[in-house]
Amino acid sequence: MKVRIRPHFVIRWVKAGRIDPEFSVLRNPVLLRACGVYLIFSGKRKIQYIGITCNQSLAQRVGQHLRGLQRVGASFPQDGYLFVGLVIPRAYKALSARMLEEIESFLIWAIKPEGNIAKRRPYKGREMLIENDGDEFGLPRFLYEGQLGPLVRVGQGPSPDQMTFRTIGPSGWQR
Repeated sequence: MKVRIRPHFVIRWVKAGRIDPEFSVLRNPVLLRACGVYLIFSGKRKIQYIGITCNQSLAQRVGQHLRGLQRVGASFPQDGYLFVGLVIPRAYKALSARMLEEIESFLIWAIKPEGNIAKRRPYKGREMLIENDGDEFGLPRFLYEGQLGPLVRVGQGPSPDQMTFRTIGPSGWQR
């Protein structure tokens, strides 16, 4: 008998716009949302950084992030752009700051963007199935992670019924 996995969270992705030196992307109305996930791309399909905000609007948090990068001399590639994600809880009544932090940790662990070096530790949070919805940019439609004692079971695919899974051990071995 096949057990059907139900998404815990749906992330509805929206391409907010290109990152330019004037940060005009911050004027996009989608960034007025109070909490969510954001991805900064540096080039086509290359995620540079994953972040979240819960206590301020996406525009405020992304603005802080971009201005901080500018202060340390970072330049923005001409093909750099921003995606934002509205997180919709499916298996929970409400979205908490802790859940957003776990989603961020899970995505960083799964994608390993260059700009999140400090947070690349293995994900050890709750079992999670994320459905990526909305504007597409290369993430699998479904991403899954679950703990099996010291082992981690991960999966991805176009639907829960078509996911491929693998098991990763503590030292990184796979089967």
